[in-house]
Amino acid sequence: MASTESDLRALDAAVTPPARDVRLLKADWLVTAVFIAALLLLAVIAVITLKSLRFTADRAQWVEHTYRVMLLARRLETDELDMAAGDRGYAFTRKPQFEQEFQESRAKLAPDLDQLAAITADNP
Repeated sequence: MASTESDLRALDAAVTPPARDVRLLKADWLVTAVFIAALLLLAVIAVITLKSLRFTADRAQWVEHTYRVMLLARRLETDELDMAAGDRGYAFTRKPQFEQEFQESRAKLAPDLDQLAAITADNP
């Protein structure tokens, strides 16, 4: 019976986890709390970063739109200047090449104006 009792104690000691110090439990809790706080901070930073990227992408599209409008406005200005030069040249010289330049510039003007109106239709 003595050996059975000592066997039971040995088995009980093997199965029962050792008692932990209260300081270790507090340290485990602290490590877990810091880890969770770090994960939450990382999640907040990720959300802020995503919103910032979306905002930046939206602004980049508007910048590109602005440059397209500026390019079309410059093209319209060039068409108008070519038209005026052709008109003046024909008025002074009566040479057909100036009239042709005027007609070509006039033909470009309407499509460029329509294109500018189309891309600025949503602008206030």
